[in-house]
This record gives sequence, structure tokens and C-alpha cells, in this order.
Amino acid sequence: MKSRLWIKAFIAVFFIVAGCTTAIALYTIPVTRELAYRMEEKFAIGLLDRVQNLVEAKYQEIEGYRSAALEAKKRELKHITEVVGGYLGAEHAASRSNATDAAKARRRAIDNARRFLYGNNDYIWISNFSSVLISHPDPQLHGKDFSNVRDVRGGASYPPWCGSPGRAARDSPVIGGTAWARRNRPRS
Repeated sequence: MKSRLWIKAFIAVFFIVAGCTTAIALYTIPVTRELAYRMEEKFAIGLLDRVQNLVEAKYQEIEGYRSAALEAKKRELKHITEVVGGYLGAEHAASRSNATDAAKARRRAIDNARRFLYGNNDYIWISNFSSVLISHPDPQLHGKDFSNVRDVRGGASYPPWCGSPGRAARDSPVIGGTAWARRNRPRS
């Protein structure tokens, strides 16, 4: 009889332990899963924030480099145009002092200006106030009107610098004396 009592007690304890274990499992597994999900979500958000900060920092770095490179290119172009402008001014002064034919001196200066190359086979071109090319390395473009020609991005291919001789340079559609347009290099 004692053994029957022991078996009943063992079965009772077994079912209590099994019930408690099942209740604990049914409660703790979802809670543990939810806590793990929240922790993973918090970690992922933190990681994404760090990635976003890194991307923003690199973007600022690239923008700073682009801005510095653009300013350097503008300075280079300014110096190049000053050299060509100085050359053309010297030719003009020489033609006045030597009393040479003004048309010949002008033609010689323009012919020499179209030979100025710099950088990666880049060139100088001269246009009048109406975007008619006076000097260009490609002889087929001399005298052509480019006032309505657009580059691949829709901008003026050869923009008017002042619009008309009577209009001041400060009113020019080209800000700061620099115009950007996509063109082919004629000698590449």
C-alpha cells in the first residue's frame, strides 16, 4: 500500500512540475522572443544610425572636395583667360604702335588664340556678344551662330556673356565669368 501512495504522490508531483513547466514555457518563450526582437531592433536602429552618419559624413567630404575642385578649376580658367586676354591686348597694342593693318593684326591674333590649348586638350574659344564664334579650334565652327544651340543637359552651348555690347557684364547670365557646357574636344 505504501507503494501505491508513493506512486500517487509521484504522479501528483510530476503533474504539478509538468504543469508549472508548461505554464512557465508558455509565458517565458513569447516574452523572451519579444525581448530578443526589441533588442535586435534597437541594435539594428543604432547600426543604421551609424551607417547614416557615416554616409552623411562622406557626402559632406565629397561635396567639400567637389566644391574645392570647382573653385580650383574656375581659378585655372580665370588665369588661362587672363593669359589669352593679355596676349590679345598685346597684339592689339602692337598693331596700334606699328600702324599695321588692323584687320591683319586681328586675324593673326585670332588665329593664334585658337591654338591655345591647356589641360586635357582643352581649348579657348572667342565669341561675340550674340554667341557667334569668332575663334574656335575647329575651323568648321568659325562664324557659326550658337545662340540657340543647347548642350546635352539643355544649357546654352556657347552662352552670351553680356547679351549685347551696351549691357554690363554684371547683368550677364553667366555668373562669375564661368560657363559650363558639355562639348567635344576637336583634337582628341
